[in-house]
Amino acid sequence: MDICSKYQMPAKQRKRIRVERLRKISINEIIYSGSWIRQFGDTTVELIHHRDGIRLLVNGCLQPVCWRIYERTIRGKLANGGYIPFDKCWDYYIFGHKDGKRYKYLRLLFIPPNGFRIGTSSDFGAMYTTSCRSRYQRKPYQRYLLDSLTKRRRQRKIAWRQELSERRLDRCLRKS
Repeated sequence: MDICSKYQMPAKQRKRIRVERLRKISINEIIYSGSWIRQFGDTTVELIHHRDGIRLLVNGCLQPVCWRIYERTIRGKLANGGYIPFDKCWDYYIFGHKDGKRYKYLRLLFIPPNGFRIGTSSDFGAMYTTSCRSRYQRKPYQRYLLDSLTKRRRQRKIAWRQELSERRLDRCLRKS
């Protein structure tokens, strides 16, 4: 059941990009295969693994962007005598340009007709949808969650919310 079908959400423009809109590009895939190539309209985008990091090529032209690589071995024992092959025993990450954190994926945003942006999730300032419901969006979403519960659980949840709001009110009254 779609939330928007029963309770209409506001038609506002989002200020920040959602991570769900961005396409994931695995760093391990780029390094193990050597490159990642995709075509968007007339534009060809290539990510190539060099000794100094991952480089970006657009239509065959090397761009001045490079992501440094961090590698670590995959450690631990596998059950039932399993093993990790020697050629796949590394886990790779890139360092972000803004914050220096390690990222397992590059993110790609396609901008029609032939444009794109590429970087880490922090380069886009992206956030996950679940962590960004505004007060205006929370009420319809809570109503939707209540509708999906059984009658008994719904009654318990409503009673719990009322008790919680009464406690908050008592705390506010004690402070003032």
